[in-house]
Amino acid sequence: MKIGIDLLPLSIDPKGRGITTYIRHLIYRLIIDHDAEYFLYNYKKGSVPKIIVNRKNVTCIPENINRDLSSSLDHFVYTSFLALSHPIVNPGDLACLYSIIVYDIIPVALWEKYISHFSDKVKNDYFKRLYQIRYCQNIFVISSSVKRDLVELLEIDPSKITTIFAGLDPDINYFVDNEVDCLFKKLKITQNYFLSVPSMDTRKNVEGMIKAYARLPKRIQNDYQFVLANEITPDYERKITHLIHEEGIPPRKILFTDYLSRHDLFLLYQHASLFVFVPHYEGFGLPVIEAMAFGIPSIVSDNSCLPEIGGDAVLYVNSNNYQEIAETIGYLIDDKSMQNSLITKGKQQLGKFTWENTADLLFNGIISLNKLAIKLRIGIITPWNSGCGISEYSYHLSNSLNHDVTIFANIIGKDEKVRCDGIDVNRCWKIGLNSYEQLSRAISEHLIDIVHIQYHPALFSMEFLRKFITHLNKNKIKSVVTFHQNLQNATGGIEYIYSDIKELEKINCIIVSNSSELSRLRSVGLNNSFFVPNGIIGKEKIKQDLGFSNKIVICALFTNLDLIRLNDEFIALLKSIVPLKRFFPEIILLVLPCIDKEFVSINLEELLYKYNLSYDLKFSVILINEFLNDEEIALSLFISDIVILQNHNSNTNYLKYLEIALKLNSPLILTKNLMLGDSEKNVKFCQPSCESFYEVIFYILFNHSYNEASKSLSLKNEVYDTWDDVARKYEKIYNNI
Repeated sequence: MKIGIDLLPLSIDPKGRGITTYIRHLIYRLIIDHDAEYFLYNYKKGSVPKIIVNRKNVTCIPENINRDLSSSLDHFVYTSFLALSHPIVNPGDLACLYSIIVYDIIPVALWEKYISHFSDKVKNDYFKRLYQIRYCQNIFVISSSVKRDLVELLEIDPSKITTIFAGLDPDINYFVDNEVDCLFKKLKITQNYFLSVPSMDTRKNVEGMIKAYARLPKRIQNDYQFVLANEITPDYERKITHLIHEEGIPPRKILFTDYLSRHDLFLLYQHASLFVFVPHYEGFGLPVIEAMAFGIPSIVSDNSCLPEIGGDAVLYVNSNNYQEIAETIGYLIDDKSMQNSLITKGKQQLGKFTWENTADLLFNGIISLNKLAIKLRIGIITPWNSGCGISEYSYHLSNSLNHDVTIFANIIGKDEKVRCDGIDVNRCWKIGLNSYEQLSRAISEHLIDIVHIQYHPALFSMEFLRKFITHLNKNKIKSVVTFHQNLQNATGGIEYIYSDIKELEKINCIIVSNSSELSRLRSVGLNNSFFVPNGIIGKEKIKQDLGFSNKIVICALFTNLDLIRLNDEFIALLKSIVPLKRFFPEIILLVLPCIDKEFVSINLEELLYKYNLSYDLKFSVILINEFLNDEEIALSLFISDIVILQNHNSNTNYLKYLEIALKLNSPLILTKNLMLGDSEKNVKFCQPSCESFYEVIFYILFNHSYNEASKSLSLKNEVYDTWDDVARKYEKIYNNI
C-alpha cells in the first residue's frame, strides 16, 4: 500500500508544539511498525529523524500534494486540515482515498470567544473546511471529547470517526542535578513550585490560574512559586504582569519561562511539587500525561477531554471557579496520602497512551477504508431497460456502485427497451429459464467475483435459484440475492423456509428491504440475511442535473407574490441573502409562487432597483415566473437544503406543501409558530424580518449538513436511502463476503 502524509506542521514549527509533537511521534511509530510505502509531502530537512528519511520504503517530497501526485497513492492523510495558516489541497481534487486527523473544533465549541472575532475571510475558510470534514469517510480524532463535538455540533456520523489518543513522549527521562541547578538559576526558581504548561491562548486560562494563586493561604504562597512554562510575547507579559500586581501577588512568585526546549521542560516536570492545568477546553491535554509520567500529583479542569485523559489519577476543578482551584491546591499540598494515591494511579493510567496503539489504530483505519474501496467484478442478474421496478432498481444501483459492474440481463425485443443497453450489458437468459448454461458461460467469460441476483418469482423459480446457487458455490463464485417480493410469499409460506433453511444458507448473503422480513429470516436461523432499504435518486444528483451542483439551495414559497402586492416577508428574505453570501457564497435562493395559476410576473432587476438591493443578487436569486405543477414544486422542495414557507393557513396549496416539506425531513423555516408535534425538531420559526431570516438561516447552515440526501427519508411509511447510500451498503456486503 502507498500512503501519503502531510508534513507541513513539522516543517513550519521547529519548536515542536503540541500538534507537531503528536504528528512527529505518530509518523515515526507508523513507519517503523507498519509495512507500506510512505510518501512524506511538504518535507523539509530536519523535520523528521534521519532514521525515517533513510528507510527504503520512505520517499520525502518537498512539494505539497496535488492531483497528479495523488494518482499514484492509495491513501493520503491530512495532518493539519483545520490550521488555516496551512495551505491545503481540496480533498475533492485528490485521485486517492484520504483521511483527516482532527485535533479539536475549538472555534465552534467556544463560539463567542473565537468565531465572533474572526474576519469574514477566516470564517468563510474555516466553515468550508468544516463542511469538507463532514463529507470525509475516515476521520481520526485525538479524544472521545472531540468525537462528541463532531457528532453533536457538526452532525457527523460517529461510525466514520475513530479515536486515536496521543502517546507518551519516548524521550522522557530523568536528568542529573547539576543540569537542574543551572536551569533553576536561569529561571530564578528559588523554592518548591507548582508547574503549568499553558500557551497564551485565552482558553488556557492563565489569568484564572494567577487569580487562584492569589487566593491561596499566605503560608502556601510563602513556600511555593508558580512556574508557567510557556512562550510569551512582550504585550502578553505586560498584561499578565499588570494582573499579578492587581492581585497583590509578591514579586517573583509567579514565573514565566518563555520558550523551553523539551529537555528543559522535562527538567521542570522532574522537580515540580504539583501540576496545575485548568484550561476552558482541550483537545487532548498532552501535558497531563507528561505530568503523570514524572509522578507529579495533578489538578485539571473537569471539561472537554480531560476527564477521559486523567481518569481517576487527577483531581478535577471548575476552570471558572478560582476559589475552588485555590482550595484544591491547598488540599492536595497538605494531603501526602492523596498525592501518593494519585501518583500510583497515574502510572496505571499511562498504559492507555502509547504511540504504538495510536499508529496501529491509524493504520488499521486506513486499511479498512481502502479494503472497502477494492474493485470487485460484480455481475448483476436482472431484467434490464424494460421499465419494470426491478430493472430501475438495478439501473440506479449499478450506476452508484464503485466496483466494476456487468449486467446479465434478460433477452427482450427492441421495442421493449426504454434506453440503450450500454457496453457492460449481456443479454443471456430468458424469463422463466430453467437452464443456466448460457448464463454461466457469460459469468465465467467476465471473470465475475460476486453474482448479485435480483430475485422475483415472476423471473425464475426458487427451484432454479437453488440449483444455480449450488453451481456458483461449486465454482467458488460468491452470491448475493436481493428478494423483491415478500420472501414468505415467494417461497410458498414460512413453513417452506423452515424446511429449506440449509438451501438458503448456501447463499452468501440474502438481502431484503423490509425490517420485519429480516426479523423473520433471522428467527429461523438465517443469519446470512441483511436489510438494505430501497433507493431514491439522491438530491445531489438531481441538483447536478438541474445546474445546482455544489450550491446551497434555499427554496422559498410565498403567497400574494406580485409587483402590485409585494410581500414584505419576501423583501426581508432578499435583504438577508446579502450578508449570508459573505459566509456562504454558494447560496441560491429559489423563489416559487405558492398561489394559483394567475399571478403577475416579476422582473428581478426592477425589484432590486426599486428596493435599493445589491445588483449582485441577480446571480443568486431565481424567480420562477411560471406556474409549476405539484410534482415540480415537490421536486424543488426535495433538492432544497432549506425550505421557507410563508404562513398562510387559508391557502390549501400552502398546507399541502407544508406536509411534503415535513415528510422530506429537511430544515424548514416557518413565519408563524404552528403546533407540529414531533416534527418541530426540524422546524425553525422566525419573525419576517431581515435580521431574523439571517440569524435562523445562518444557524441552520452551520448546524446541518447541506447534503440531506445522505440521510434516510421516511416517505409513505417506507424507509428509503439515496442510491449512493444503498450502493455503499452493498459495497460493504460485497467486501465482507
